[in-house]
Amino acid sequence: MRKICDNLDIRRFGLLEVLIALYPILMGYQYGSIPCTLLFLLVMDLLALFRKTNFSLPSKYMKYLAVFVIMHEVILCATMKSLPSYHVNSIVSLLVIIPSIFVIVPVVNFEKLKGAINLIAVICMMGMFYHFIILQTGYYVSPIKVPFMPDMQSGTRLYSEVFRPCSFFWEPQSYCTFMSVPLFYSLIDKKYFWTVLIILSMFLSTSTTGIAISILSLAIFVLTQKVTKSQRVIFFALGISLVYVLFTADFLSAGVEKMASISYEASSRLYNGPTLIANMHMEDFVFGINYSNVYDYYRDGNIQAVLMEKYDSIFMPSFWNVLAKFGVIGLLLYLGVYVESIRRSRMLLVYVLPLIIALFTNPDFLGGLFAFEFIVIYSFIVFENQKI
Repeated sequence: MRKICDNLDIRRFGLLEVLIALYPILMGYQYGSIPCTLLFLLVMDLLALFRKTNFSLPSKYMKYLAVFVIMHEVILCATMKSLPSYHVNSIVSLLVIIPSIFVIVPVVNFEKLKGAINLIAVICMMGMFYHFIILQTGYYVSPIKVPFMPDMQSGTRLYSEVFRPCSFFWEPQSYCTFMSVPLFYSLIDKKYFWTVLIILSMFLSTSTTGIAISILSLAIFVLTQKVTKSQRVIFFALGISLVYVLFTADFLSAGVEKMASISYEASSRLYNGPTLIANMHMEDFVFGINYSNVYDYYRDGNIQAVLMEKYDSIFMPSFWNVLAKFGVIGLLLYLGVYVESIRRSRMLLVYVLPLIIALFTNPDFLGGLFAFEFIVIYSFIVFENQKI
């Protein structure tokens, strides 16, 4: 056991780093009207201030994006016909989430963060295997509750997905999004047995996004990083095996059927974004809509096309959400923070490129997950710079 802990750097972690590792799980909870997405970011901010942070980031584009988003929202408040309470809540969230990246990153110990994330990953994988076994016996599952946290909101859309394993997360995709971080660590550290276990757990989730991320990360690593010819052959064989298992194993049939059943008209992920953008006014396309969200813009009769609505909202992936909300200028700055990170470290291709592709499936464009991802990205860049 000690050898395993040393191999995964699990014996090295700090309180701040553990909270960062737990954050993708904790952000799904809520204390009354207080979302844990903001609560735990503020707690991490306080811990960072105790470590005497200097608010510096290895990124110019994140600074540009922060200034642009805040100015955009201030101007929007001054020009909107009415100022709904949920728009005020949205501004408060942005004022916590974006500055937190500047506060937390400078004091993060990368080695401790990697150890904390690997520790939480092991626990989450155990939860995934536990869910998988229960489902194979004919029972249903629900997200495993974190001790001392409030009860989950059982009426939500995510909680209702009880016939797919999700471990401690609210849905299988959230599990896979988190596991892409230890997958990245395992690949750059060349701990390939750990890589295989992580990919296996992502396959067990039956998440189409998770399956795509795992295979894509593996392919990007082989094509862009320094690996020997024998390792390339091994990875190629592993990739072929994974694809074969995907289409032949009964326990993965849910994921395959979900991928096969996707149609342009039936999937709001694919339909709403392009349809909205194609019907927007030119000034909205350039500078962003003058509304709190896409739903308000649509319901006020600004476009002629019909969009897919559910639960009084319109689901759209991050790419289209940013383009609609902040216009072309905002989208270029948003994509710039991803591209800039790759330019600063070639190894980040393995983690960041799948994130860019996931912008077309994941709706959390400036939420807690965005903060988590860039804390991981920038802490790695800082660590790499310190080695030079």
